[in-house]
Amino acid sequence: MKKVQKNKLSITGIIFIVLLVIIGVFLIFVLYLYDDIKRMEQGVYNLYNEMRTTNSKIESLGMVDESSAQKTVNFTEATKNWQIYQNDDFNFQLKSPASWGNFIFEQDEVNRINGGYFENFVDKNKLNISLMQYNSETKKFASSQVKQIVDKSKMGECSNKLFETLKKLGIGEIRNCFVYENILHQKYITYRYVKSLSQDEQIISQLICIYPRDEFYLKVNLPDQIQAEEEYFVQSLVFLR
Repeated sequence: MKKVQKNKLSITGIIFIVLLVIIGVFLIFVLYLYDDIKRMEQGVYNLYNEMRTTNSKIESLGMVDESSAQKTVNFTEATKNWQIYQNDDFNFQLKSPASWGNFIFEQDEVNRINGGYFENFVDKNKLNISLMQYNSETKKFASSQVKQIVDKSKMGECSNKLFETLKKLGIGEIRNCFVYENILHQKYITYRYVKSLSQDEQIISQLICIYPRDEFYLKVNLPDQIQAEEEYFVQSLVFLR
């Protein structure tokens, strides 16, 4: 009788162990399946976010392209009858209304600065263009560091870094600084500098436009209130290489 009881206990133990193994295998399978489902869900979620981000970029690009295309159409229509001036020495070009007269570009023998003006303007300082070297001994309105920052800047208000770099030029207080693009998507900036002359308390306040290049920059004196013609003129000033 004792021998039979021993066999029964042995069989029960074997069955118990087998059940434990089966349950263990089942739990491992469930955990593996759960982990696999979680990875699949995360993959689907990441794919969804990637698609959403990509679609947003495409929509944004489409809006930019559409805006740029419309800008080009408006510019072409507004300036189709304008006269063209091209300077082969410094490789820049601009367009202007015939009513402004011819653009005269020459060297200022006193200040040794190349510059130009429109012959029909009584005030020759209006939309006056100066071509200036970065290492010039005269008053500086830009620097090679300014160019580097502008090249990396986005359209809109100037960054703090660009503001601080302009302040180091020592031309006065810098106000209302913005980064723009001309019709060929070449970047330029506009800003106002304000300086007080202590001897007679006269205040100079001038809005200017700066087109930085590798070895020089063009400075354009702008009026306080920019009209449509003047805005298209600023956009038309491009570099051919």
